[in-house]
Amino acid sequence: MSERHSTERQQLKAVDLHDFEGADVWQEGDERARLRGYFPLSPGTPNAGDVSAEDLMVVSFELEPGNYLPTHRDSNEELLVVTAGAVEATVGDESV
Repeated sequence: MSERHSTERQQLKAVDLHDFEGADVWQEGDERARLRGYFPLSPGTPNAGDVSAEDLMVVSFELEPGNYLPTHRDSNEELLVVTAGAVEATVGDESV
């Protein structure tokens, strides 16, 4: 390994996403608009890690069957990964 790569490797830091405290998130007046969110790499978010970037946001959340994440707008692109169950996501007029 070159000296440059060795230096870069020393600057990396592993983050266990399950070490962060979750937050209950809900929409007033809608009992089904409820989830548990984790924001470990989101700049400016309480309980966020010290490893973050201005243009990157990592969010993890848990939804109970029948609940949903209300319609919202984000400034960042999103990648959705479902680890159990099934979900429907809508962007504009397209749902998958």
